[in-house]
Amino acid sequence: MTGVKRNLTQKIDKLLTVFPVVLLIGARQTGKTTLSKALRPDWQYFDLENGNDHDLITRDYEFFFNEHPQHLIIDEAQEDPNLFRHLRGVIDAKRQEKGRFILTGSSSPELLAQASESLAGRIAIVEVGTLKTNEILQQPLPDFYQLFSQPIDANAVEWLKTLSPMTEDVMPWFLKGGYPEPVLSDSDFAWSAWMENYYRTYINRDVKRLFPKLDGIRYRRFVNMLAALSGTVINKAQLGRSVDVSEVTIRDYLEIADKTYVWRTIPSYENTPSKSLLKMPKGQLRDSGLMHYLAGVENREALLRLPQV
Repeated sequence: MTGVKRNLTQKIDKLLTVFPVVLLIGARQTGKTTLSKALRPDWQYFDLENGNDHDLITRDYEFFFNEHPQHLIIDEAQEDPNLFRHLRGVIDAKRQEKGRFILTGSSSPELLAQASESLAGRIAIVEVGTLKTNEILQQPLPDFYQLFSQPIDANAVEWLKTLSPMTEDVMPWFLKGGYPEPVLSDSDFAWSAWMENYYRTYINRDVKRLFPKLDGIRYRRFVNMLAALSGTVINKAQLGRSVDVSEVTIRDYLEIADKTYVWRTIPSYENTPSKSLLKMPKGQLRDSGLMHYLAGVENREALLRLPQV
């Protein structure tokens, strides 16, 4: 996906003028590494999933950061739980300097806690999702999105009424989603094979490593069912009966899926936290392509046959 301009580029550039560190988080294979390199192509790059790079950094943090005090991209930061603690001392030695490090991280519930605790006030955190339609087509964001940068007044409401949805234009990208590698290929077979491998790796490697005691078979069944429930109210008790686990376990599964960036929970809108907690939430798989792959939706006709459409 080299050369694909991301909507987040300008935002991250601005954050690097304010904070010493910017952390790009999100699911695997959403383009975080490519984006970080495109943002700062002249910075040195280290990958903590690479054994040599991992040893180079962790063997002697003080020596490494003395040799590389700034302008670094460190990929897969979740692979080293001690990184953020050591970065704090490096940053505080030159506290006024901004834009020194870009970090990326994937599929780790502990990552945000480590970053927030160790680098509070020193780090900006940006979620990098899959490609949006305008990014795939390399077009600017539609004017519609400017509405979200300011309060919506009566004139904005009237302008919204003049718009008409262009569902047919975006349907191919809605069906395939936005994971860069498969969506930018022209082969349906390549897309399907990539999705199969990605999902298998997510279940068998990412989730299993983070939660070794998790029942992988039931969790896989649970995520498969979430694909059919995207955008609907989640009845945890009913879902638990379908997966053959307790409602408490379903709550845990939802949290795991959310924190590993596969699912996004949409909390209920209630005035009081207690009511919001009790009311059944909605949610959606974060990528429409993965949702359709798991639901067995291959084309527009199959999509329209779904009961919730």
